[in-house]
Amino acid sequence: MTTYAPDDLHGFLNAGVPQIAARQPTFEELSQIRRMSALHKRLALLELTRHEFLAADRRKERTTFADGTTVTVDWDAKTVAIAPDIR
Repeated sequence: MTTYAPDDLHGFLNAGVPQIAARQPTFEELSQIRRMSALHKRLALLELTRHEFLAADRRKERTTFADGTTVTVDWDAKTVAIAPDIR
């Protein structure tokens, strides 16, 4: 399993483990850490079954996992969409 900084959207695409810095995380970082943790908890033992680029410039990507969960990243907007959503 690979760790990712909370602002590294690759961590979401790969359902990775969030890395916590030695200093106190900001509210935004803590929010991302919790979201990535929940995603990892759901998908850690599932196969990543598909990866696709959604735009010709490769600035939007989607991964799909064995349970049907999709993670879509927009690199320009710096957003992550998870379906079904993490609760």
